[in-house]
Amino acid sequence: MPVPSLGGNAATLYELGGIHVTSLSEALGAEITGVDLSQDFSEAAFAAIHRAWLEYGVILIRDQQLADADLVRVSRRFGDLDLGPRMAWQASSENEMFPEIYVVSNVVENGEPIGYLGSQELDWHTDMSHTEMPPRRVRCMPLKSRRIAVAGPDL
Repeated sequence: MPVPSLGGNAATLYELGGIHVTSLSEALGAEITGVDLSQDFSEAAFAAIHRAWLEYGVILIRDQQLADADLVRVSRRFGDLDLGPRMAWQASSENEMFPEIYVVSNVVENGEPIGYLGSQELDWHTDMSHTEMPPRRVRCMPLKSRRIAVAGPDL
């Protein structure tokens, strides 16, 4: 899907898109409010969200109640989605409906990790480095947190 026109003043785009953008630091990152990603939203709203992503590098949109289908639909607005690798221990029927979603978790249920990388702490890595020719396009990596630790070592 082509990205709407990004020309013009950012504040005007944000206003036309019905969103509010707040910088999170001097280095990068912004929080966006005023949009419910579980619902269809206008091209103007998407243009504003996309502009904020380009301007701030990282965007945070809190308190969204997204089903897996919503996450995939919204993510596709930014372009084609890549499929992550599957691990040998995964059940073949696992997440067949949305193979674009790659679960990273340290949670263990019924003696098995629910995440694709097991339950150990993750070391630094480069996404899509497992492919013979990693994609050269700009990467948009939507993340959805299902559980957030308040404090302590489980962060």
